[in-house]
Amino acid sequence: MLIQQKNYPEGLNALLLRSVGDTTNFLVAYAQGMVGNTEMAEKITNFLVERETTQYISPIMIAIAFMGLGNHEKGLEWIEKAYLEQDGFRPWLLLTIFEPLHEDLRFIALLKKFKIYETYKILYAKSE
Repeated sequence: MLIQQKNYPEGLNALLLRSVGDTTNFLVAYAQGMVGNTEMAEKITNFLVERETTQYISPIMIAIAFMGLGNHEKGLEWIEKAYLEQDGFRPWLLLTIFEPLHEDLRFIALLKKFKIYETYKILYAKSE
C-alpha cells in the first residue's frame, strides 16, 4: 500500500523488513528505482529478465521493475508480452505504478485488449 500511495522510501523499508527477496523481488526493484538506487534496481530487473527464460515470472512483474527505472518503453514491451501470454496479473496495470503511461495510446490500447479499460476510466477519471 505504501508503494501504491507513492511513499517509496517507507514502502521500500517495509519490503526490506520482510523476506520478499531483497535482491530478486519486482516490487523491491521498482521501489529501489523510485528512491534513486538505480544500480540495485537494474540488478534485480536483469535477474528477473534472465530468470524468466527458465521459469515463469509474470511479464507484468517485469514491466513494474522497468517502470521503477523510468524505462517506459521496456515496460510497454513487457505489458504487450503479458497480453500475448494472457497474464493473470492484468489488474496490476491499474496501480499508480503505471501512471506515467496513462497518456500513451499504446497503453490505453492494451488496457482495452485486457478488458480493464472501463475500470481504469473509473479509477482515473479526471474531475471536470
